[in-house]
Amino acid sequence: MSKTGTWFLEMTEYAAESTREEFIKKYGESNVDIWDNAKREDLEHELIPSINDVQKELNKKEDRWLKNLHILD
Repeated sequence: MSKTGTWFLEMTEYAAESTREEFIKKYGESNVDIWDNAKREDLEHELIPSINDVQKELNKKEDRWLKNLHILD
């Protein structure tokens, strides 16, 4: 891997374990977009439910709906 690639990988890994302020101290304000992007991706993974989670919720709602219609007891 090139020096630039290694440096980028190092920054990305550090972003995962550091605060924004720590990252800026180590890599400077000009590279903070790497921290922002890494954290945004982490947050997106937390906020976007998996297909299994969605299916479970839909099944629960369907079961409640069917119970209300007295189809499923």
